[in-house]
Amino acid sequence: MRDKPVRPLTKNYVVELVGPAGSGKSTLALALSLINNSAVISSAPNFHQIRHLPFFVNNCLRITPNLVSFLLTEKRPRPSLRQFVWMITLTGWHHLLREPESTGKILLLDQGPIFLMTDLSEFGPDCFQSKNMQAWWAGAYKHWANTIDLVVWLDAPDSVLINRINSRTKQHVVKNKPPCEILNFQSLSRQALNQTILKLSAFNEYLKILRFDTSQVSPLIVGHRIFSSLGLEEGTREADPPENLSQQFASVKKMID
Repeated sequence: MRDKPVRPLTKNYVVELVGPAGSGKSTLALALSLINNSAVISSAPNFHQIRHLPFFVNNCLRITPNLVSFLLTEKRPRPSLRQFVWMITLTGWHHLLREPESTGKILLLDQGPIFLMTDLSEFGPDCFQSKNMQAWWAGAYKHWANTIDLVVWLDAPDSVLINRINSRTKQHVVKNKPPCEILNFQSLSRQALNQTILKLSAFNEYLKILRFDTSQVSPLIVGHRIFSSLGLEEGTREADPPENLSQQFASVKKMID
């Protein structure tokens, strides 16, 4: 049974994939984008690309009062350049995701705003929790709580996650570390992620969250539930008949791992 009557895509829907390392976020995002013509992977503006320079200039100007007060009053350690870039990104990225000229898509965010906010608030320097930052944080939580249409929280048993992290080619800060160190990192990640989602839910009590154990459910089922939860028609690419979808998801997962 669907959560809502099915309807065609008439606007962009923002879906962020979250979860600990190895939970399958990149696998799911790429698989869905290859299989379904309505799903596309959307990345944050890149500070190192010239075409995104106007975005960073404009949004830096928007938060200049916050930055000036922040820099003049806060003691070291100061945020890194990357953290400043993420702060600017969180200030204006939501406007790009809602641009009317690119309507009718499911925008899949891997390392999206929830990831950025979690890293800044839970793992960033203490200065991000200062009084000077409270107004900025309130604004960030408010506009992202009303921009994200669906949070998809992926997870798996720790033994599965450890095996995935260590066996794949993708690098990670805890790859090949002792199991106890990986377990501690994953536990802290889950707690921090939960804190961010609780703060977002305070600004939007209707924020939708789907949770999946990726060791038990296939990407095909997760994709179906995403469309069902949003009450949307689930289409596929014309060259990809339904009977081939499971095989294509398996191929994508093998390619990533």
